[in-house]
Amino acid sequence: MLNNIEIDIDTWPMIPTYVEFEGDSEENIIKAIEELGYKKEDIITYGVSKIYMHYGLDIDAYQELKFENEA
Repeated sequence: MLNNIEIDIDTWPMIPTYVEFEGDSEENIIKAIEELGYKKEDIITYGVSKIYMHYGLDIDAYQELKFENEA
């Protein structure tokens, strides 16, 4: 947490790990990002489906997502 902004490290199968910011407003999220030394231009505002699309994957094409070492 940083100034009521939740910061998570998200790991999903088949895509790189990324940092997610969640908060009550975009303005407060931008303030937290800037406090960490980044600019608004450094971020993207994608949901999980669009993140998969960013990497050329259609999440809806998979019935089940698994990490490689899962059975």
